[in-house]
Amino acid sequence: MASRSLPPVTHKWSVAGVKCPELTGAAGQRLKVGGEGTETRSTGSEDFSKIIECRWGPEDRSTISITAKLSVWANQAGANAGWQTVSTTLVKPQALAGVGDEAFVSQPLNLRGIQVDVRTGNAYATIHLVPAAGAAGGDAELRKAAAEIAGDIIDELVPA
Repeated sequence: MASRSLPPVTHKWSVAGVKCPELTGAAGQRLKVGGEGTETRSTGSEDFSKIIECRWGPEDRSTISITAKLSVWANQAGANAGWQTVSTTLVKPQALAGVGDEAFVSQPLNLRGIQVDVRTGNAYATIHLVPAAGAAGGDAELRKAAAEIAGDIIDELVPA
């Protein structure tokens, strides 16, 4: 895989205590997905990396829902390699300004909603914002909220 240059690292986050963040911003409230995320999966150890998957909203897609996979690496090289892989396989990526060191909004592989991928130092997150099942035109509202939701998800990382 070809490597591309990455933006400079601005933060170093702790692998210890990685948890599902609380969506406290106005975008989460507007989308009715505010509050603490529910952990759906967790892997890794505090020595190497911690990957946690979270959900806000119902699993049945009766209303808007958000899922996020947050990866924090003890080693910057591991974070860089993971981010290179994640960010070079996006479908129709567009740069998303104002969040993290680098972020993109793209089309998720399941073609529902939007996907946001954001990197900050030795951490990155893949976030899916999914409209309610059968909702027409919900992507515009999700796209408008993308940067704020992504910022809300990474703002509870703990400095190393």
